[in-house]
Amino acid sequence: MILTSYLYDVSFWSNVPSVVSVLLYSESF
Repeated sequence: MILTSYLYDVSFWSNVPSVVSVLLYSESF
């Protein structure tokens, strides 16, 4: 279904910055 895939994409892309920041934070040590 298009709507659920759209919502999944939105939730995925909204979580990407936090994951990236956590990776960068752990890499800095």
